[in-house]
Amino acid sequence: MNPSNVLDEIHHKAATSEDDVDDSEKCSVCKLFTPAELKYCISLTLVKWAQCDVCDSWVHLKFCTPVQVLRRGDQFLCPKCASKEE
Repeated sequence: MNPSNVLDEIHHKAATSEDDVDDSEKCSVCKLFTPAELKYCISLTLVKWAQCDVCDSWVHLKFCTPVQVLRRGDQFLCPKCASKEE
């Protein structure tokens, strides 16, 4: 199998598994479990998530919000709730 076929196979498996994920487990911004930027990534990449303090939805940090790091006790608002606050 040549490298492009490997990437196609990985993409196919990722797309299939993405469909199997419950909507409540997906990012509220991009509506995906795995960020689109990592679609063709073949190495292990850890994705940080944050839960909105207002609506309890989950968001990919760094990929779907400008926030990259949260510390214990920090307040986090998803982009939708943050825009309502302004």
